[in-house]
Formats: sequence, C-alpha cells, structure tokens
Amino acid sequence: MFSLAIESRLFLIINDEKGKAYLSVSTGTESFLKLNNFEKYVFLLETYWSKYNFDEKFNRWSGVFELYELLELIANGKNDERILKSVKTYTLFTGSASFSHHLHYFGLCKLELIEGAKGKYEDSIKAVIPTDLGIIICKQLLNEAINFWNIQDLKILLEFGGIKVKKNNNQDLFSIIAGIFPDNIVQQTIIDEVEPEIDRCAVYTFKVSLSKNIWRKIRMSYKNTFEDLHLAIQEVFNFDNDHLYEFYIGGSRRTAKIIYTGNPYDGVEDDTYIGEAGIYTGQKIKYIFDFGDHWEFDIIVISIDKDVPIPVKPEIIESKGESPEQYPEWE
Repeated sequence: MFSLAIESRLFLIINDEKGKAYLSVSTGTESFLKLNNFEKYVFLLETYWSKYNFDEKFNRWSGVFELYELLELIANGKNDERILKSVKTYTLFTGSASFSHHLHYFGLCKLELIEGAKGKYEDSIKAVIPTDLGIIICKQLLNEAINFWNIQDLKILLEFGGIKVKKNNNQDLFSIIAGIFPDNIVQQTIIDEVEPEIDRCAVYTFKVSLSKNIWRKIRMSYKNTFEDLHLAIQEVFNFDNDHLYEFYIGGSRRTAKIIYTGNPYDGVEDDTYIGEAGIYTGQKIKYIFDFGDHWEFDIIVISIDKDVPIPVKPEIIESKGESPEQYPEWE
C-alpha cells in the first residue's frame, strides 16, 4: 500500500534541505476521495499494474515467467477451486509468494496459508483460490493489458519464453480495466502523474550536495534542460565534463526512473526541460557522473517560484565547502 500511495502520487516524499524525508499528502488525494469505491479500486489496480517496480522486487528472468504463470493459473481457474502446490506450481508458491499476496489484496484470489510459516524464504502458501473477479481481471490483464505491465523489456522476455504479446488495439489501461465493471459504474479517475498545483513556468532552485559539508545551490529557468543542470554542476564543482552522466529518481540505478541520461548510446534524442519533468518542491534527485569513478550527487528541489525574475542562465546563489579534486593524485 505504501508503494501504491507513492507511485500514484497520492502521497509525496518530501526532503528538507538537510535531506530529511517525510510524507506529504498531494493535491491528488482530494480528487481520489471523490471517486466512488469502484473507481478507487480501478485507479489503484491501474497504478499497480503500470507503475509498481516489479523489476526491483522480482527476479528479472525467472520472476517474470512465475508472475505470468500465476496470473494464467487464476485466469484459467474456477471460482473457489483450491490450487495446491505441486511440482508444476512449486515456484508460484515460493518465489512469487509476495505477488500472490498482492493479488489477494486486490481480491483476485484467496490464499490458504501454512500455519506457523515464518520468513520470506519459508513456504507460506498452501493453496491459491481464484475468485470470480480474479478470473475476469487476470484474463483482461493477460489478454488486453499486457503491454502496460511495468516490467522492462517485457515483450522480449515473454517471447523468449515462447509467449506472444498481443497488441492492445490502442486502448488505454483505464478503459480496459473500467470496462470489466457493469452499468458504467466506473467513469472517473485521476489524471495520470498527479502534480501539485504550481505554475511550471517558474524559477527552480536546486541544492546539489556531495556531502553534508560540500554543496551548492543553483537557480535556473524552467526553460533550462537537465543537460544545462549537468553543465552547471560541472562548472560549480570545477569538474571537466569528460564522462557520461544521468539523473534519476528513486530506487537503484538499475530500477530507478531515469529523468535524463547523457549517454548517447541510450537512444535519447531530446533533452528534458526542467519545467516539463513533473518534479516538485522537496523531491530528491540523484545525479551520477563518471560511471567508473562514480561521483554521486544528491539534488533536492528547494523551491519552485513563479514570482521572481527568470534568470537568463543557471546561476549559483549559495555554496559551502571546497570542491574536491576530480582526479586526486594518489601517492
């Protein structure tokens, strides 16, 4: 539920200037509370399917097939049928146990647990029991919504395992899930990527830190790009701008959401404008420079202000500590 709250941006993780994090209710929560219970359910299921970090939580190769097989098991099952652990379904009750619990939370199946089981590496599920709702929804997720599943290179992985991915006929995920429910009871949702109510045509102030005692504050226009921010950081820390870099939000480098990368081999054609990135006051961003020596900077969005003059170019407004040597001489 915490992941759903964050991924849906009903709650925001806010960081103060010292990097201390706390949760804040976003403006989207008010809209969420106005939805009926069916619409709330669809919004959360849509968020889970399309934004939950499956790559980080499950094994990239075997995990994908286990998750797919569990969905298929429910989709092809019968209401209240007890599906017991067997040689064929063994991994579905062990490696994918947490996924089974997720589906249980959404009412797609019931679980018969092993009494006294403890720890993540111990079998905890005796039987998976499909529900009528689960059978219908799992069929839709596999047949109509598979392309929205938030797993990197999903199509390649599934086709490697002999599973063909069907095109979704240009339907959006909300329409696919909402159409499951009768009588048009699901009509409303929250606009994707709920944002705080601010004017994006503003001045952004970033605190860029290498450590507690070495940091710089940089102020820049919403029309500046992340490449501009990269160049500004290079300048204020006296680096040579001679290596690749990237900006990302959340998770590790493998699983995080990349805002922008300076790697020309990643197929990125256009830089991202600061004002179009959907960042908010208090958000933490990671900036990695030189993937060999791995210079890691923490960036906090200090303010987004529309009532001050827009700077012509990025400017440093405050600093602390001397810049380290990019290439220290080792004796």
